[in-house]
Amino acid sequence: MGAYKEQGRGLADQAKGRVKEKVGEATRDARLVDEGLAQQDVGRTRVDVARASERLKGAGEQIRGSLKRGVGRVVDNERMQAEGTLDKAKGKLRGKLNK
Repeated sequence: MGAYKEQGRGLADQAKGRVKEKVGEATRDARLVDEGLAQQDVGRTRVDVARASERLKGAGEQIRGSLKRGVGRVVDNERMQAEGTLDKAKGKLRGKLNK
């Protein structure tokens, strides 16, 4: 499953958990409040894990881009240098979007 889908599911879990918590508070159902809080925790964990995965992918893209750019310089290949620069920029963006 994609990390962005997982983030979406985590956010949905958090929202469902908040609803359960509030309904439980309104009806004085402690079990429902606890279920809601637990579901919110699961949702936060899903989001955190998915974001960490994306940050790792971004770091890999940055490394790959730096290597590609360096090899492009050594072999005097401007296209390879440009691709490396683009890969590195994509990796930085992926990392920033998933902080």
